[in-house]
Amino acid sequence: MKKNQVLLKFVLFLLAAWCFLSSCNKGQNEFSDYDKAAIIEHGIHHIFQSSRFASDFYLNPVQIVKSSNVPGSVRIVVNGRSCALIDELSKELYQEDPGHPLPFVKVVKLDRIGTNLVGLDVEFPSIETTFYMKIKHSPGDIPEIVALSSSKAKE
Repeated sequence: MKKNQVLLKFVLFLLAAWCFLSSCNKGQNEFSDYDKAAIIEHGIHHIFQSSRFASDFYLNPVQIVKSSNVPGSVRIVVNGRSCALIDELSKELYQEDPGHPLPFVKVVKLDRIGTNLVGLDVEFPSIETTFYMKIKHSPGDIPEIVALSSSKAKE
């Protein structure tokens, strides 16, 4: 009888340890609003620094489409201006004036792909281009872009 009690206590201990570790790992995959804003801000800023866009992109404030990836409670600043959060628009409105595209941005993906590595996919619907980034980031640190690529939408 004592062996069964010891075995039962051991199994309960292992179960409690597994539950604790599982809850700890969940927290590592989630971002605070501050971390989301820092990653998005740094990623978009890097795209503007490393790409050549029409002058209208630099003259107008970036407009970010609201989504679960974009925190509404933290200010995001790109090119020295606060970004506006907007609702989803139709494709036609994003491309209203092809000669003077505006910097609309959709944060398509923001997720952890490693211990200190984040995947960020940002779409610019007015120029039909998506940028894919891998960003080295630890909570509270300044994000560092480690890879950047892009693709143009196919017609």
